[in-house]
Amino acid sequence: MKHIVLEGYVDKRIDATALDANFFNVSISGVDDFIYQNMVDARPGTSLDSQLLRAGANGTEFSIPRIYSTLRANLQRDIDAYYAKKADYDRRANACRPLDFSCSRVAILAEKAAYVAANGIQVTYKEAWRDDIDSGLRAWPGVSHEVAKALFFNPGRSADTQQAENVLQRYVTDHLLSMSGAPDFVGLTVGVVSDIIDTITPDFLLEPIRKLKEDLLNTLLKSAIGMTKQELKEYLTNPDQYFNQVLGSGAGENTSLQRFNADYLKINDTGYTNPSEYFNPNVVPATYNTILMSKLILLSQSEVNRLLSDLGSSARLQQPNVMLGFINTLDGDNQWSNGMVFAQDCNAYRQIFMKQPNEKSSCSQ
Repeated sequence: MKHIVLEGYVDKRIDATALDANFFNVSISGVDDFIYQNMVDARPGTSLDSQLLRAGANGTEFSIPRIYSTLRANLQRDIDAYYAKKADYDRRANACRPLDFSCSRVAILAEKAAYVAANGIQVTYKEAWRDDIDSGLRAWPGVSHEVAKALFFNPGRSADTQQAENVLQRYVTDHLLSMSGAPDFVGLTVGVVSDIIDTITPDFLLEPIRKLKEDLLNTLLKSAIGMTKQELKEYLTNPDQYFNQVLGSGAGENTSLQRFNADYLKINDTGYTNPSEYFNPNVVPATYNTILMSKLILLSQSEVNRLLSDLGSSARLQQPNVMLGFINTLDGDNQWSNGMVFAQDCNAYRQIFMKQPNEKSSCSQ
């Protein structure tokens, strides 16, 4: 909630006339598969499955990548077992030697045919279900991107909850229903399909899946930020009205709107009585440093080290990227001071970063 109110308020203090026509023209084209591989595809044995999206971990109850990766793994287990059984029949049949009356190739192949007749169409259904999950998970990065634009990054500079609702409703219709066990498939009775769904879907996933199908946007928002779509829109549209209430209490540094304007944004308005008074990103340390880090992220490891060398520092980046290796939690306080490579050399740090309020580091002296 603090993120929503604070960032919503900062956005209202941005001079919109400084944003060109292409500012909101953003895309994940070209990196969508990277996002899928590293943030969505939680197959068994992957780091995503074992670390970032651990089954049962906090924050995964309504995670579409976690839920449907679990279902896909259960389906793949059954599919693999079916084909392994067929292969075993073939192995046993091929091992039969002529005149070996203890081994009947015909009997084994007949047994295989009966097994396929009893299980084949169900496995075909499971393969269709698995493929629909694959398709839906691959679509998820693009859907998430469109929802994020609708809620947080659009020319209207407001939370377009209706557009987000439209995007997610299409996803429910095009993907989520079939991902939950209703692929475009004929040949099985409703009762058999129901039995398969019950077998594949663990009990602890039944209620989350039901809520996701019924109201995807509100379910995701309540899970992620504790707000309904109506609350999100209200807090983003009128952050100044909630500023003191939200930012004035709770964990972390507390502040008021008056103090935030004066100490952080460096503007004269004591509240939001002069909406046309904008802040200068180049004089606000948090903004300046954020923009600078966004640029540093784009540098390769070797280029970061070249910069450090140019700054006269012997410190060297050991990670592939400057933002890796020191962030343990989204809201952790002053984490950069204990791990970011530039903070290892105060002389280098002071040459490129601005001092932020309440820094807790030897480099802030």
